[in-house]
Amino acid sequence: MRHITGMKHFLLAITFMTIILSPFRCPHWDTSRWLQNTGDVAEIVLPCVVTVIVLVKNDFPILPYWITAGMATILSVNFLKYTLPWKRPNGGKHSFPSGHTATAFVSAFFLWLRYGPRHGIPALLLASFVGYSRIYSHSHYLHDVLAGVFIGLFCAGTTEYVYSKWRSLFHGNRRNVPTKEEGGKKVL
Repeated sequence: MRHITGMKHFLLAITFMTIILSPFRCPHWDTSRWLQNTGDVAEIVLPCVVTVIVLVKNDFPILPYWITAGMATILSVNFLKYTLPWKRPNGGKHSFPSGHTATAFVSAFFLWLRYGPRHGIPALLLASFVGYSRIYSHSHYLHDVLAGVFIGLFCAGTTEYVYSKWRSLFHGNRRNVPTKEEGGKKVL
C-alpha cells in the first residue's frame, strides 16, 4: 500500500510542476498551444526530477552515469539532426530525431532501470505525453518520436549496463545485500 501511495505522490508532483510551469512558456494563455508548451516543460522537468531523486536517495555513485546518459542522448540527437537534413511537418529544419522525446525517455528509462516501476511508470507516462505533444504540435513525425524513444532507451540502458559491470568488477555483486528497509546497510 505504501508503494502505491508513494507512486501517486510522485505522479502528482510531476503533474503539478508541469501544469504550473507550462503557462510561463507562453506569455499569452493560448489554449491551442497549451499541449505543446506542457510537453516542452515536461521535457525539462523530467531530467530535473531524476537529478533530485538521485540526490535525495544519496545515490551519488550513479550521478556520473546519469550525466553520461544525458550527454550521450544530447550528442546522439544533435549528430543525427545535423547529419540528416529532414524537414519537420511544420516546415522547420532538423526533424529527425525528436530531442524532446529522447531527453524525456532517457530520464524515464533511467528512473525505471535504477529505481523500478514506482518511479518509472509515472515518468514513462509523462515521457509518452512529451512524444505525443511533439506530434500534435506538428513539430515531428511519428518516426522522429520513435527514434527519440529508441535513443533514450539505448543511452539509459547502456549506462545502466556499464554501471552494473563496473559495480560487479570492483565491488562484487551487491544486488543481494539487504537495504535499509530490510534491516541491513545500503551499499552502492
